[in-house]
Amino acid sequence: MNAKMHTASSLPLLAEYHAALQQRAGFDDALGFTVPAVSAKEASHLESAAALTADDCADAIELLARLMTHRDRTAGDEEEIVDHMPGALRLIGSALKLANEMERTAGYAHQYHTAKARQKALTEE
Repeated sequence: MNAKMHTASSLPLLAEYHAALQQRAGFDDALGFTVPAVSAKEASHLESAAALTADDCADAIELLARLMTHRDRTAGDEEEIVDHMPGALRLIGSALKLANEMERTAGYAHQYHTAKARQKALTEE
Protein backbone atom coordinates (compact mmCIF):
# COMPACT_ATOMS: atom_id res chain seq x y z
CA MET A 1 0.00 0.00 0.00
CA ASN A 2 1.29 3.46 -0.85
CA ALA A 3 2.39 5.50 2.13
CA LYS A 4 1.68 8.71 0.26
CA MET A 5 -1.59 9.18 -1.62
CA HIS A 6 -1.97 12.00 -4.15
CA THR A 7 -5.59 11.76 -5.28
CA ALA A 8 -7.28 14.02 -2.74
CA SER A 9 -4.90 16.89 -3.36
CA SER A 10 -4.64 16.41 -7.11
CA LEU A 11 -8.28 15.57 -7.90
CA PRO A 12 -9.27 19.15 -8.81
CA LEU A 13 -6.18 19.49 -11.00
CA LEU A 14 -6.88 16.17 -12.72
CA ALA A 15 -10.51 17.16 -13.29
CA GLU A 16 -9.44 20.50 -14.76
CA TYR A 17 -6.88 18.82 -17.04
CA HIS A 18 -9.44 16.26 -18.19
CA ALA A 19 -12.04 18.96 -18.88
CA ALA A 20 -9.51 20.88 -20.99
CA LEU A 21 -8.82 17.72 -23.00
CA GLN A 22 -12.52 17.14 -23.57
CA GLN A 23 -12.97 20.71 -24.83
CA ARG A 24 -10.26 20.08 -27.42
CA ALA A 25 -11.99 16.92 -28.66
CA GLY A 26 -13.37 16.50 -32.15
CA PHE A 27 -15.31 13.83 -34.02
CA ASP A 28 -13.29 11.87 -36.57
CA ASP A 29 -15.56 10.57 -39.34
CA ALA A 30 -13.04 8.00 -40.56
CA LEU A 31 -12.64 6.44 -37.12
CA GLY A 32 -16.25 6.93 -36.07
CA PHE A 33 -15.62 8.29 -32.58
CA THR A 34 -14.78 11.49 -30.76
CA VAL A 35 -11.05 11.92 -30.44
CA PRO A 36 -9.37 14.19 -27.91
CA ALA A 37 -6.83 16.45 -29.56
CA VAL A 38 -3.89 15.31 -27.48
CA SER A 39 -0.41 14.20 -28.34
CA ALA A 40 0.80 10.68 -27.63
CA LYS A 41 2.85 12.12 -24.75
CA GLU A 42 -0.23 13.78 -23.21
CA ALA A 43 -2.18 10.53 -23.61
CA SER A 44 0.55 8.62 -21.77
CA HIS A 45 0.54 11.24 -19.01
CA LEU A 46 -3.23 10.91 -18.77
CA GLU A 47 -2.96 7.12 -18.48
CA SER A 48 -0.33 7.45 -15.75
CA ALA A 49 -2.50 9.90 -13.81
CA ALA A 50 -5.49 7.56 -14.15
CA ALA A 51 -3.47 4.60 -12.87
CA LEU A 52 -2.15 6.60 -9.93
CA THR A 53 -5.67 7.78 -9.08
CA ALA A 54 -7.07 4.24 -9.23
CA ASP A 55 -4.23 2.95 -7.01
CA ASP A 56 -4.86 5.74 -4.51
CA CYS A 57 -8.57 4.90 -4.46
CA ALA A 58 -7.84 1.23 -3.76
CA ASP A 59 -5.50 2.26 -0.94
CA ALA A 60 -8.12 4.63 0.48
CA ILE A 61 -10.77 1.91 0.49
CA GLU A 62 -8.38 -0.43 2.30
CA LEU A 63 -7.59 2.29 4.85
CA LEU A 64 -11.28 3.02 5.45
CA ALA A 65 -11.96 -0.68 5.96
CA ARG A 66 -9.01 -0.95 8.36
CA LEU A 67 -10.22 2.15 10.23
CA MET A 68 -13.71 0.71 10.65
CA THR A 69 -12.36 -2.71 11.65
CA HIS A 70 -9.86 -1.47 14.23
CA ARG A 71 -11.65 1.55 15.68
CA ASP A 72 -11.73 1.83 19.44
CA ARG A 73 -15.38 1.69 20.45
CA THR A 74 -14.49 2.87 23.96
CA ALA A 75 -12.72 6.03 22.74
CA GLY A 76 -15.97 7.67 21.67
CA ASP A 77 -14.76 8.44 18.16
CA GLU A 78 -17.06 5.97 16.41
CA GLU A 79 -19.71 8.60 15.61
CA GLU A 80 -17.11 10.98 14.17
CA ILE A 81 -15.63 8.22 12.01
CA VAL A 82 -19.04 7.16 10.72
CA ASP A 83 -19.98 10.81 10.05
CA HIS A 84 -16.94 11.26 7.79
CA MET A 85 -17.45 8.02 5.83
CA PRO A 86 -19.98 9.38 3.29
CA GLY A 87 -17.67 12.25 2.33
CA ALA A 88 -14.68 9.96 2.00
CA LEU A 89 -16.65 7.49 -0.10
CA ARG A 90 -17.96 10.30 -2.34
CA LEU A 91 -14.39 11.49 -2.92
CA ILE A 92 -13.26 7.96 -3.75
CA GLY A 93 -16.21 7.48 -6.10
CA SER A 94 -15.53 10.77 -7.88
CA ALA A 95 -11.86 9.92 -8.23
CA LEU A 96 -12.66 6.48 -9.67
CA LYS A 97 -15.09 7.96 -12.19
CA LEU A 98 -12.47 10.50 -13.23
CA ALA A 99 -9.77 7.84 -13.51
CA ASN A 100 -12.04 5.71 -15.69
CA GLU A 101 -12.86 8.65 -17.96
CA MET A 102 -9.20 9.69 -18.18
CA GLU A 103 -8.19 6.18 -19.16
CA ARG A 104 -10.93 6.06 -21.80
CA THR A 105 -9.83 9.43 -23.18
CA ALA A 106 -6.22 8.27 -23.35
CA GLY A 107 -7.30 5.07 -25.08
CA TYR A 108 -9.17 7.03 -27.74
CA ALA A 109 -6.15 9.25 -28.25
CA HIS A 110 -3.86 6.23 -28.64
CA GLN A 111 -6.28 4.65 -31.14
CA TYR A 112 -6.36 7.90 -33.07
CA HIS A 113 -2.57 8.25 -33.22
CA THR A 114 -2.17 4.60 -34.23
CA ALA A 115 -4.79 4.91 -36.97
CA LYS A 116 -3.26 8.15 -38.28
CA ALA A 117 0.23 6.61 -38.34
CA ARG A 118 -1.11 3.56 -40.17
CA GLN A 119 -2.96 5.80 -42.62
CA LYS A 120 0.16 7.88 -43.23
CA ALA A 121 2.25 4.74 -43.82
CA LEU A 122 -0.29 3.45 -46.34
CA THR A 123 -0.35 6.72 -48.28
CA GLU A 124 3.45 6.85 -48.41
CA GLU A 125 3.71 3.38 -49.97
